[in-house]
Amino acid sequence: MNSKDEKSCFEEFKDFVKSTSEEYVDEKFTHTRSFNGIKNLHCETWRYNLEGYDEKDSRGKFLQLDAVYENPNQVLLHLFGYYPVVPERVIVLLDIKSDLIQEISELLNRYPDVENIYPQLKADKCPAPEWLVYPEIPCGSIGWRMGYGEDYLESLMRVPFNGKSFRSSFGEPKNWNFNEKFIDYAGPNLALYSIGWTDKGLPLYELRNENTLALSDKFTSKLINESFRIAHVDYENIEDAFTDSKKSSDEREANWEKLEYSVLLNVLYYKIMEDEFLTEELLKTDERELSLKTENYFWEDKKEMLILALMEVRSEIKRLFENNDDIDWLYTEFLKIAPYDFQPVANNSIVNRNSAEYMIYEQTYANAQLYVRDTNLSKKQEEMYERGKIIQERGFVDATSKIGKMTTTHRFAILSNHMADLSQFEKETDWGIHTANANSQFKILDVYTFEGKTQILILHLIDGFEVIFEDDKTIKSEYVEKARKSFEESFEKEVIESVNGKDWLERCSFPVGLNGDDELWEIQG
Repeated sequence: MNSKDEKSCFEEFKDFVKSTSEEYVDEKFTHTRSFNGIKNLHCETWRYNLEGYDEKDSRGKFLQLDAVYENPNQVLLHLFGYYPVVPERVIVLLDIKSDLIQEISELLNRYPDVENIYPQLKADKCPAPEWLVYPEIPCGSIGWRMGYGEDYLESLMRVPFNGKSFRSSFGEPKNWNFNEKFIDYAGPNLALYSIGWTDKGLPLYELRNENTLALSDKFTSKLINESFRIAHVDYENIEDAFTDSKKSSDEREANWEKLEYSVLLNVLYYKIMEDEFLTEELLKTDERELSLKTENYFWEDKKEMLILALMEVRSEIKRLFENNDDIDWLYTEFLKIAPYDFQPVANNSIVNRNSAEYMIYEQTYANAQLYVRDTNLSKKQEEMYERGKIIQERGFVDATSKIGKMTTTHRFAILSNHMADLSQFEKETDWGIHTANANSQFKILDVYTFEGKTQILILHLIDGFEVIFEDDKTIKSEYVEKARKSFEESFEKEVIESVNGKDWLERCSFPVGLNGDDELWEIQG
């Protein structure tokens, strides 16, 4: 394609944008409009296929302009396509003062002399969690480490927002967590898409045949007949995915009778969450009992199970979108296309369930036990322990698994899953001793005073990954609450003599993380 062709193609594309007001499709030009009621987003797309376009050509010989907006006054534009017709893609948040098409055309007339203008995250809002953006990618899938899934996560990590609020507002899908009790019930030999939503994988509802609502023929046809995707696998319809799972259960000698309802739940979840029409229509049915008509023999034979699963998927989708108003969906659309150099950059990696950082974060808390060391601190020493700080102790840190009533003024409560259990080596003592290595680092999760005594809760960090916990968003409130409850309950217990004797209290007398001048040790790598 010579330069004259390139210029004429772009001019023809601009004329098409300027002149198109309705949906239009032919071999060269396409203009479509859509509206997503859940996201409250309008979308328009103008696409121009260049002559000689080959669908197998990975370079994609086309020009495309996407316009996304919540209201017609502010539009996010994304122009991209075949190089060199479009040398640089453009991302602009355009304030519309008069006519949408006219101002878009004026911007195209200035191209390529157009500066990118990126939107800002609205106050008190957050981007959408990844499972609502790309619901077809399961947790742990390679799709979060390659391609568009990885791109979105990398963009999400750059955005400063309240990660603690994010995690509390947006629960993960039920199929993002293996239910150990379900595995105990169904057996270790599972099938594709057989993650149980409940302990026994039984339906949440039962059919009463009262006040039923018939699903439309369009809904039923799209649900049963149209293609969809789970991870990297494309399915012609939900029957293909369901039977694919059945084949895998046969190969693995799994108990299909205990798995099939859970499989159907997950297959329907992926199918419906990927289709805006199906999602919106299903949510509109509220809490009504559903019914459907189908001439498909396969599902006619399983109609009751299909209806029960649809109702349960509806309940799950409703839960996932419960705090939909807290999402800035326009900004989320920007993150899906954001370039690598956009600012600001923030460290929010722990909100990403699929990141290595999150895995370390979870591993640090996983199966953590509470150990205590009671001591007496001065007021000055106590004031050195500020919530959120990371401290390091140069020496070994001893603590006990025996938690009783205090005889001192202060208690260090150590939350850890990797202290060394030395109690088995005790001969003339009964301390229940556990020890953290020298130079261990701890994060201060809480400083809590109750009835004149103070507990300092510290999290034992995994060596080499302490940087992940430099943000207060890494404090898990449920562990703080449990530790406080344990502290309060200890006041009603008996004093455990073995860990209140002179030798043990002297062993625990030094304040964790403070040097001889009652100052925090400088952290060393």
